[in-house]
Amino acid sequence: CQWTSGYTLNVPTDWTTGVYLVVLDNSSNDHVRFTFPTSPGQGLEVCMVRSSVLLGFLIACGEEDPGPLAIAGAYTDAFGTAHEITDTTWTQTFGSGTTAAAYAFAITSYDNVEQHLIAENGADNGYFPGLWSRFDWTDVDGDLFYCQSAFDAATEDGAFAAPRADDTDPASGGCGGFAWTALSAR
Repeated sequence: CQWTSGYTLNVPTDWTTGVYLVVLDNSSNDHVRFTFPTSPGQGLEVCMVRSSVLLGFLIACGEEDPGPLAIAGAYTDAFGTAHEITDTTWTQTFGSGTTAAAYAFAITSYDNVEQHLIAENGADNGYFPGLWSRFDWTDVDGDLFYCQSAFDAATEDGAFAAPRADDTDPASGGCGGFAWTALSAR
């Protein structure tokens, strides 16, 4: 990253290979979370900069950019809801014309490998404004499905900690007693 390293973690040899969660908190209770894959003996260099938004902006030096959100795009579901998904927002638009309603979700993190994202519900959303959501997704034989497995978490960490929805048979169930929602590209 070509910045001064703020901290270097040498992963102990007795840690299990996998993906670990790092959370940085400050005295104002601001926090930033990121995940990193690792194997025993590998190092992780963390570079920190002061940000006007958060005091603990993290960059994992030497780690590759996670790339764009894998499901970014324009979709429609079976209910006629339009979904516009970018790396930073998920907007769902119900209806059309003067009866249209849009629900916005500000994406704060995503993991293309684990197939989930965390987002803050928009302040103008009709349900649970200002709370936190977790969206899980899966692909079955080329069909994209999603489940909003948490929609009213009090905190970002609460949404992140929500269990993944059961994607065994998303067309039939596993999403809070319902089927997952299928998305068709527009």
